[in-house]
Amino acid sequence: MDITPSLMIELKKWKLVCIPNEHNLVFPSPEGNISCHDNVIKRYFAPVLEKAGLRHVCFHSLRHTNASIRIMGGQSPKLIQEQLGHASIQVTMDIYGHLFEDTGFKSQQAELIDVVLNSVRKPLENETENNKEATACAVTS
Repeated sequence: MDITPSLMIELKKWKLVCIPNEHNLVFPSPEGNISCHDNVIKRYFAPVLEKAGLRHVCFHSLRHTNASIRIMGGQSPKLIQEQLGHASIQVTMDIYGHLFEDTGFKSQQAELIDVVLNSVRKPLENETENNKEATACAVTS
């Protein structure tokens, strides 16, 4: 999957504050191991949705959101197929074809994404700063 340079920078920053682990994971469990899907959902994903005031959605919805944002951004169906790992363009079009033609959907989704990102950005920035401070305190103790 392709990622933007700014996302790569954020992931590298996050990696620096993560617990060191033998698998070199960016998102390890609190013990530094591979995370269990159910634990990630219960401990992190569901509480973040609640804290942000968002309705409960399944984790797989993030995949659909990713595809929708790509369509909204004007990416080609073939690139989206490759990024999602669909076996054929037909699978991609069967699932998302209706979104390529809906101009109202594109503007509506852009506004929703903007609202969501703005609503969680500040709390997440504060939490990251608090984690860095706690890590620094633990190291100096």
